Amino acid sequence: MAGKIAICFFGIVPRSIRYNYLKIVERIIKPLEDAGYSCDIFKTNLELQKNIIDGVKIDPSDFNIIRSDFFCSEKQSDVDHLITRISRKININYCKNVSKINNWNSFRCMYSENMVSRLLEGKRGNYDCVIIYSADYYPLNKINLDHVSLSITNKCVYFSHIHRAGGHTDGFYIGPEDLIIKITGRFNIIEELIALKPTSHENILKFACDKYDIKCELTDFVFCKIRASKLIFLNFAYDVAGWITTMPEVRMEIEGLCRKYNMTLTKKI
Repeated sequence: MAGKIAICFFGIVPRSIRYNYLKIVERIIKPLEDAGYSCDIFKTNLELQKNIIDGVKIDPSDFNIIRSDFFCSEKQSDVDHLITRISRKININYCKNVSKINNWNSFRCMYSENMVSRLLEGKRGNYDCVIIYSADYYPLNKINLDHVSLSITNKCVYFSHIHRAGGHTDGFYIGPEDLIIKITGRFNIIEELIALKPTSHENILKFACDKYDIKCELTDFVFCKIRASKLIFLNFAYDVAGWITTMPEVRMEIEGLCRKYNMTLTKKI
C-alpha cells in the first residue's frame, strides 16, 4: 500500500459537479487508487436558500453525486451573517481590482475550506497526504503522482501553476495532512492576514503559507471552472488562446464540452 489519502471537495457542490465528476474520478481518484493509495472522500457544501447560483436554479440532490466517507453541510446564509459580523471589524473589500461580491465570495470560499479543515482535524493522524479540490473545477489533465509522493517525502504543499495572482492558486492543493489543515483553516486567522494588506485571494493563501513556514511547490495540474450557467472559465495566467492552440487535445476537449452541454467558453476569470 502506497499510503492513505484524503480527497476533500468543498464549495457549492451541486453547482457543476454533474459535469465534472466523471473526469475527476478518471484523472484524480482512479490514478491514485491504481498507484496503490487508499482514498477516503470528504465533501463539504454551502447550501443555497433558493438553490439559485450564476442566475440559474440548481438541483441540490447533485450533492449526492460524490460518494463520500465523511461530509458536512452548512447554510450559506449563516456564513453570510458571520461575514457581516467580521466586516464590522476588518475591511473585507481588500482587493481593489474586483467587485464587492467577488471579495465577499472570497470569504465564503475560505469559510468553505475551513469546513474541510475542521473535518480533517477530527480525523487527524489518519492520512499521509490530503488533496483539496474545489467541486466546480473540471480537470484537464491527470494528477501528477510524483508530486503526491514528493509532498509526503519532502513535507511540502503543491499548488497549480495557473492563475497565481501574486500568491498561490486556490482550490487545488496536494500536501501532508498537518500542513493542509493549517492552510485550509486560514479563515480562523483572517483578521491577521487581512492586516498584511493582501492584493488578491491568492495573496491571502500565500500569507497563510508564509505564516506557517510551509514549503510551497508548483504542480502541472490544470483545470477550468464550470459554472451552473454553463460558462467555462479558463484560469490560465498566460495567453489562453495561445495555450489552447499549442495543446490541441485540451482544445478538442473543451470544444466537446461546449457542444455536449451547450456551454460557452470565456477568458474571464
